[in-house]
Amino acid sequence: MSDILETRRIPYFPAEIMDIIIDLLHTDKATLSSCTLVSRSWLPRSRLHLFTRVQVFGFQTQFQPFIELLTQANGGPRLDPPISTTIKRLRLDGRDDSVFSSPEPLTTSMLKMLLCNLPNLLDLDVRGVILTWVAPGLSDTGDKVALPDLIHLNSLTLDAFTTASKDPSDFVSSLCFFSSIDVLRISSPLYMDIPEDPAAVAAHPSLLTTMPYFPSHLKISSIAVCDGECTPFILALLQKTASVETINNVDVVCRTRVHADALGSFLDNVGARIQNVSVDIVMLFQAASTLVAYASRTVQTVFLDILLDGSYVDLSRFNSVVQNMATEFIWLQSAIKQKSSRLCIRWNGLQRMVKRIEERVRFEEELCRLVQSHLSKLGADGMLSFASDVEDL
Repeated sequence: MSDILETRRIPYFPAEIMDIIIDLLHTDKATLSSCTLVSRSWLPRSRLHLFTRVQVFGFQTQFQPFIELLTQANGGPRLDPPISTTIKRLRLDGRDDSVFSSPEPLTTSMLKMLLCNLPNLLDLDVRGVILTWVAPGLSDTGDKVALPDLIHLNSLTLDAFTTASKDPSDFVSSLCFFSSIDVLRISSPLYMDIPEDPAAVAAHPSLLTTMPYFPSHLKISSIAVCDGECTPFILALLQKTASVETINNVDVVCRTRVHADALGSFLDNVGARIQNVSVDIVMLFQAASTLVAYASRTVQTVFLDILLDGSYVDLSRFNSVVQNMATEFIWLQSAIKQKSSRLCIRWNGLQRMVKRIEERVRFEEELCRLVQSHLSKLGADGMLSFASDVEDL
């Protein structure tokens, strides 16, 4: 018996074919991890998919190790290509997994370090942080901080965040890092004093374009604001940036007449570029009519999200409300027809309030019938449609 171990031949596959096979596994993280161990030639393609989307939870323990991983560009073949070049979607959550976790600071130097080391980043999702702006030259460590080259993002999401100043100034200054953002989403700001009154918004120091690091250059194409109290301030901010040249989609919440007036003023100033307006209004059709009247003729579709909760879920109660709003329906119908736009009504909360599918379908059909009876001209001209529960979208 020979002491020489038999060497088995591994079938050879062209690199292009192996890359295609690995590409097909891009959603299977477990298999991709195994592929990195099979052959060094499989490593780059596998890593490309493994680290396309990354999540970092808990800044206190995870942020610094993550930065160290990004900066190990010369760590040998095991880190070739560098992980920093493969990350396209990053979610940062300052909180850890504990129930009572609180937001953690995301400072200027931390944000700068991230952006400088992620050259191919497209989508940034930031949650549970305290935005803390420190002007360059006054960094956390005392070292001079220079702004990185301006970054373009496909999307920036800020959720469940606050600021060190407890007002929007840290948020506004932090936007100066970006040249353009296709979609900016803002929701659930915490413990922040955000002005809503038009006079207070206009006089807020963070909106002075002469302030250092004010993001006058920023170009935003689409804005989604999920909290009504933010609506006046965010719309005022956009009007003081280069976004007035690029904005084409607006999705905001209007809970009061002040919110509606702020959106109306915004559309009056930049409405010529807007293609879609989506407004979440609580049974405030007169305000909706006012907003549509402000909009330019380039608006193609107006989405009206109607919030259903409490007594509104009772059909007889809803019917009574609809009958009492006959005049407001006429205003809304007239405004839509004048713009030659389409109106899409979406029921918000129906799935939550009516659990049984059969009952919910019947209820939705009846709601549509009631509204349709007051918007018959739009229906006849094919300018009226209804969408599923917003919670399903």
